[in-house]
Amino acid sequence: MKCPNCNHSISRKMKFCPGCGMPTDFGVQQPPNIEPQKKSKGSIRNVIIMGVIALLFIFVIVYIAIRPNLDYHTAKSCLANGEYDKAIELFENLGDYSNAREKVKEATYAKASRLLEDGQYDSALAIFEGLGDFSDSKEQVSECTYRKAHQLYKAKEYTEAINLFNTINEYKDTAAQITECYYAAACEKFAEGRYQEALSDLLQIMKEKNVSELYQKIAEKDPQCVYSKAIELYNDGEFKQAADLFQDISTYADAQLYQERAVFMNKLQGTWKHEKYDLFLIFKKWEMTAVTIYNYRVSVYDYKCWFEKESNDYILYGTAGDV
Repeated sequence: MKCPNCNHSISRKMKFCPGCGMPTDFGVQQPPNIEPQKKSKGSIRNVIIMGVIALLFIFVIVYIAIRPNLDYHTAKSCLANGEYDKAIELFENLGDYSNAREKVKEATYAKASRLLEDGQYDSALAIFEGLGDFSDSKEQVSECTYRKAHQLYKAKEYTEAINLFNTINEYKDTAAQITECYYAAACEKFAEGRYQEALSDLLQIMKEKNVSELYQKIAEKDPQCVYSKAIELYNDGEFKQAADLFQDISTYADAQLYQERAVFMNKLQGTWKHEKYDLFLIFKKWEMTAVTIYNYRVSVYDYKCWFEKESNDYILYGTAGDV
């Protein structure tokens, strides 16, 4: 066998070449069993795997711990950007975290406010009502109702508008708005020839608004309408309003006579009480006879004296009872 280095002949027993001194392969011991080395590599792999698993576990724990905070800030950003539904959902999912429950109400309030500004009054109203005492939600309920009623007024749906305004009659200028609704309704009905209905609407607002021009037009077009309404008011004990109506159509039928009677009845109403009789009620039942005797021009004081002095004689006429 030859030395691979110097090509000198060597035997298998030699550990070194006699020519160059290079160690021979026969003198090198066999390497140890490689199986333990394989086991060592497997152990390292397992350690690495366990380390990765540990890191993942730590990451999950940390993520779970900080997730609510991330969601909270995301929800706040959504709220600031007007993404109210998303903000509400995120805050609701946070449950009792920080002030999330209060933020749900805040986001809901902001959503309702946006709907109100967009003219979606019914939707906004429902949300504000659901918020109860949160912030000024109750005032916003009135604001929604006010704007909805005003919308109906512009759409000439006067009855519906009046009904809505009446639910918030102390809010803003609601009373004035109701007056305008009645007047607009009266004008519309007058134009359609519905004089009785127009007059009824005007009577609702005569104390709040000067409606004399439209009223005079109704009286000129249909005095019978005014007369009938005045009679109705008179029979209902509304003598002041009845007297005013009769006065405006004094030349129609017996309106002047009724006007004088209504004026006197208005003065007499609720002024005295007899120990046995309600003098006003007695007089109202007997008024036609009183016209013949006094023509309604005797003072209230004179009538009082007559009733107290002659009440027994009056009952004998059979025109009034013990009230």
